[in-house]
Amino acid sequence: MIPSEDPARGNDGRDVFVPWVLATQKTKRQRRVTTKKGQSVIETAAEIESAEGPSKMFNRYYHMFSEGELYELTRSAVQELRLAIGVESDVSAGDGVEIMQCGWERSNYYIEIRRWRRQDTF
Repeated sequence: MIPSEDPARGNDGRDVFVPWVLATQKTKRQRRVTTKKGQSVIETAAEIESAEGPSKMFNRYYHMFSEGELYELTRSAVQELRLAIGVESDVSAGDGVEIMQCGWERSNYYIEIRRWRRQDTF
């Protein structure tokens, strides 16, 4: 179970198992229907069926990041790769990443980064 939808309540950086239902196949059924005006039309109805019977549920591994944990992991990985962190125009040489956004969504923290490469101009 996902611990909290509220970042103010916090997470302690723990591993959890989240229920995950295997998607069933969607099929379309068609039938011919006669309207009140006597016209014949084909009506399509989407139905959900599974070739194997009832839906299967699995437990999916999920890490709940504590506040700042994902950012620090990202920063550490970037430094280990010898990349700069920042906006490309602010860095004089080398390759790097720019943190586009980070925040809280769907009960966990996220970070979006963009990799950039400095093009030498001669």
